[in-house]
Amino acid sequence: MPVPAPQHLYMELYDLFRATAHPPESRHFANAARRTAMRVGLLDPYGTGDDLAAWHEFAQEVGFFVDLLRALQDLGDLEAALEAMSPPWPGAYGRHRDRWQNWCRQARLVGMTPAPDRIVRELYQAGFREILPHLEHTPDGRVKAPVGSRAWVRLELAQAFTERRVRFCPVCGAPFLGRADRETCRSDRCRKAWYRKKKRSK
Repeated sequence: MPVPAPQHLYMELYDLFRATAHPPESRHFANAARRTAMRVGLLDPYGTGDDLAAWHEFAQEVGFFVDLLRALQDLGDLEAALEAMSPPWPGAYGRHRDRWQNWCRQARLVGMTPAPDRIVRELYQAGFREILPHLEHTPDGRVKAPVGSRAWVRLELAQAFTERRVRFCPVCGAPFLGRADRETCRSDRCRKAWYRKKKRSK
């Protein structure tokens, strides 16, 4: 796809993250990755790094950052958020958690207070490293960057860390944006389940 889909792409990748409980070569994960790719486009339109292992790795990376965002909203402190997160399985999720925990320890040793600003900066840098080499000027004076969904997702995640409107579905845990009175994600299943739960609690 030449431009990102209307809905935030990282939300689509977070759905795929759930399927990473299965190995990349499994039929379950392969089907989930194919459905996600049809909605968000390729990770890399230039023909490299778009196999099932790359989708598996990137979905776990997105899962880590979304879970960290949720933990930060709940706890308000980066170190506490990382401590509260327990990697559900080995792989990119656990590696990212270990890396940021080590960075927090090193920051403390030199007298810095670890803050999410560093995460935001790194996500932006990673996204722009893929975008900048592919900038094109069109004859009508516009600038385009034909890049894959990986770059867009990283920019969206960086924005999500600075966005106050991101909330999490109380049923499935997926992130969503929307009106202040919206309580769940776009899924009908979650909306109905939340309605039934509220009705029972009354």
